[in-house]
Amino acid sequence: MSKRTSSGSSNNPLSVARHKSSANNKETRASALIWHRKSGTGYSLFIEYYSGQPCGVVVMDSTTARSSRTAECSSISKPSPPEISSLSDHRMGLSRASKKRRRNKLKISTNPSSCMLNESPSSSTSIKSMNVTVSSVSTLPNSSCYASCASSELLQVFHSMPTVNTHNDLKDFITCLSQPLPITFRLRQLNHTHSAHDLSAFLHQITNQYHTCIQPISLYPSQSIITFYQSSPTLCKDNLKQLAPDLHHLLHQASISGLIARQDVGSMLPIQVLSTLNYIKLGSKILDLCASPGSKTMQALEVITYSMDDMVQKDGNDKKNKKTTNSISKLGRLISNDINAQRLLALQEAVQRSGIPSTLQNRIVFTNYDASVFPTPTSGKLFDCVLADVPCSGDGTIRKDKTILPGWMPTIANTLHSTQLGILKRALELVRVGGIVAYSTCSLNPVENEAVVGAALDWANQVRPSISLVTWPDSMLPLLKRRPGISTWRVAEYDIHSLNHQQAVDNDKDEEANLIWLESFEKASMSQDYNHLPPTLWPKQKYKTYSLNNCIRLWPQDQNTGGFFLAVLCKYDIIP
Repeated sequence: MSKRTSSGSSNNPLSVARHKSSANNKETRASALIWHRKSGTGYSLFIEYYSGQPCGVVVMDSTTARSSRTAECSSISKPSPPEISSLSDHRMGLSRASKKRRRNKLKISTNPSSCMLNESPSSSTSIKSMNVTVSSVSTLPNSSCYASCASSELLQVFHSMPTVNTHNDLKDFITCLSQPLPITFRLRQLNHTHSAHDLSAFLHQITNQYHTCIQPISLYPSQSIITFYQSSPTLCKDNLKQLAPDLHHLLHQASISGLIARQDVGSMLPIQVLSTLNYIKLGSKILDLCASPGSKTMQALEVITYSMDDMVQKDGNDKKNKKTTNSISKLGRLISNDINAQRLLALQEAVQRSGIPSTLQNRIVFTNYDASVFPTPTSGKLFDCVLADVPCSGDGTIRKDKTILPGWMPTIANTLHSTQLGILKRALELVRVGGIVAYSTCSLNPVENEAVVGAALDWANQVRPSISLVTWPDSMLPLLKRRPGISTWRVAEYDIHSLNHQQAVDNDKDEEANLIWLESFEKASMSQDYNHLPPTLWPKQKYKTYSLNNCIRLWPQDQNTGGFFLAVLCKYDIIP
């Protein structure tokens, strides 16, 4: 589940963006957004946006001829299509009828085997075979439902854009995003929630019956993360019940009983990093500011309570046992917060269904605050670690969420930026000296990632240096292919003046969608359409001194995952 609309604001980002406009442009912007949603032009805007970003955002090499597609903000006071068009004539936001005609013309192959890790086990050193004794094997049926899980529309649009579709690195990125995300799950740390027999029975059944399509991911030394990567079609959440109902039932039962947790590789990363570096451990006091849907809360709870003896759960008749009392007192505490009361209630119910004993559930406190103004604990004691997995545009999750791309526009990320920055600032205030803040998003957009981290570091270190990014040790998760953070990026917006949107809506006509690049805050502030954008969206020369390369980017095409961003920040008395 994505956090695209919660935790910072319960309003739809598109609605927020509409209200940001001036009164004179309300009608124009409203009709533009209606046309945008109907046309599905988000596909072409998404490709144009990321093809126009510098090296390191989603590919190592920038696309060519970018300067010819750049629109200067100085031209936007009264723009006209010839002056601001940053899209080629071939990239169209199309009506539903037009998209149907185009699909009949384009015959794009979407062979699942073309994705980087689906070719064979030897295609990557990050996958290690599981040695099992096979007694019986369940054969998964072939099916044509692959296309219903993948964003094949994205690949079609990409091939219709001649200015970018020859770029091989970008093609790898788009091709991977056009395929469904393989099912991945984590074996939970269960020494005090389930007997070894329960876990052993589950592993025996799944490895015997489905050994041909599952592999443990050796990115993590524990070998406790398993993915379905070598099946055809790729097993994903949309087709699992149809293709393999028995497997679907097995995973469902294991999930609700607390044996496994269904998480993407990127989603598991923050807690894995913090525990590996010993920043969170038995007894830690953790605040999860934007907890829903709760995967990181549950993962963190396992870490801070993992060493408790089984007798805490089993020896109920010996409540005065000194060893038991001492074990409980050493357990950590976790505050799980979310601004959305309904999502918080769903999280509480998920914890109750998870199989975690009540002794451990009592270590969680659920709170319902706006993360950006979360209150300081009444005890005055700050937290050892604060998790800020903030609400974001979610474009790193498009492989499993088909609703994101049709309505994609840079406005969403630009609007969320201030909320994300407010949450990160508050996280830095709530962590103790020597403590850690983990900032993460399931987005690849730099305005939600490095722009937020850079602005927070700038704010926190104004008086004296006290916050810095933690360097990733080379010895930690060496098989995980991670990309460094960037210090330069570009800011863009959806151009609402490039066409008559109302006419397009009324007449169901083919129209061209435009993306406009805003080269600086000073130039953007001169336009009544873009003067609401905060100056922190743009990179500063000073950010290069903050070692933003210590941030972590996960590219989907590297290891067949979703897109993810992580920054780990440490608080000092003064930076050494």
